Amino acid sequence: MTGVNRALRSLPALSPSPAHPLLTSPPAIMAKLSKLNLRNFNGSLIGWSSFWNAYKTAVHEDHSLSVTEKFTYLQSLLEGRARDAIAGFALTDAKYTAAIDLLQHQFEDKEKWIAAHMDSLMSLEVVTSDNNVTDLRRLYDKTKSNIRSVDALGVTADHYRALLTPVFIRKLPQ
Repeated sequence: MTGVNRALRSLPALSPSPAHPLLTSPPAIMAKLSKLNLRNFNGSLIGWSSFWNAYKTAVHEDHSLSVTEKFTYLQSLLEGRARDAIAGFALTDAKYTAAIDLLQHQFEDKEKWIAAHMDSLMSLEVVTSDNNVTDLRRLYDKTKSNIRSVDALGVTADHYRALLTPVFIRKLPQ
């Protein structure tokens, strides 16, 4: 055993260099990601942007999928008005492109998005008791979510604050 140790000590030490690439980079760690579950889209204007961004990233821009597979995924994720919008399209490459174009034309309308968020803000439920923390939290969360979305569309609070402040005050317990 001492002969082996002596032989090992007599070997030149390897240092990180281009000649020894394994020594220059840390070991790769392979993380296994869980299966991605995309939310369905039912035709709600408020839900289009988040649906399209998730679908586009996970499916539409995935070059390992065939166009027919993408179309199948798309059809399986649509409900209600959105599913009705593309009903009747054959499962072909050209019709997938036509379906995407139709959905974008129907649901990508900044003015309609802003109106839908404002409508959602105007129709928030009244909280009847200041002891009802759950309803107060729901009112707060829905308000903040809609305001963030409207802000992301380029409409700042300066444009709607005076109009919505009295509306929110009426939503709170007296």
